[in-house]
Amino acid sequence: MKKLLALFAVLFLAGTVFAIEIPTNCRVSNQDPGYCCWASLETLGRTHGITELYDLVEARKKDPDGLLAYGSGRNVRYVVQPKNYGYDHALRAKLTDLKVKFWMEGSGNTDRTLLKYADSHGCLVGVNPGARGKGAHAIVLTHYDDKIVRFYDCNNPKDMWEGSRQWFDFWWSGLVIVVEK
Repeated sequence: MKKLLALFAVLFLAGTVFAIEIPTNCRVSNQDPGYCCWASLETLGRTHGITELYDLVEARKKDPDGLLAYGSGRNVRYVVQPKNYGYDHALRAKLTDLKVKFWMEGSGNTDRTLLKYADSHGCLVGVNPGARGKGAHAIVLTHYDDKIVRFYDCNNPKDMWEGSRQWFDFWWSGLVIVVEK
């Protein structure tokens, strides 16, 4: 009986020690029309006590939409980039402006080096359309190994999720951000 209890204790600890905990009071809900990247960053900020990221979603709502110019001269065309979208350059610019220490690999990246910080820091990661709904989405990865991933999804702030590594590998967009105090 003692051996069985010891085995259960080891299995329990193996499932919890190696993943960062996102306290319920730090979980920020996504808001319409979709601020998932910003809610995920704020969640990580609150988890680590990075005050510069507190109320990030509300602050982002007050930012203007971005304009991106394509072409040059008479052929220049401007495309509006909604402020709620988590464009790589917008995320990088906002974190830099806020003077938050971060590491980032942009969408389309295949380097998994930063994913090793999921267990100790948590990582904002992007998933492609279809993984968690119709559009692209951002989640907070809290555990990453060769078999499973665990994550928090700002669309369901009360729940933590688990998926296979195969699922993650298929849907991951390459975007990964790690923030640190």
